[in-house]
Amino acid sequence: MIILGVDMVAQESVDALRQYQRVDHITIPLAAYSSEVVHQYQLVQPDMTYVIGRDGIVKYKNMRALGYADFQRELDSLR
Repeated sequence: MIILGVDMVAQESVDALRQYQRVDHITIPLAAYSSEVVHQYQLVQPDMTYVIGRDGIVKYKNMRALGYADFQRELDSLR
């Protein structure tokens, strides 16, 4: 399993992402903005939670960030 944060702001630099990651103690990798990814997965607001299968299909979508226990419960239900 890979957990990845995706930037939704087109004008944001990679340096800004790194700073955000440091300041907010984000431990997952962050990917720079990609219009293709934002459009394909309809990323419309920060802190959305998706589970995307190896086939690229969205298996789970939540419009808010999930805590670890809730996220793990959703992953377990998909197995």
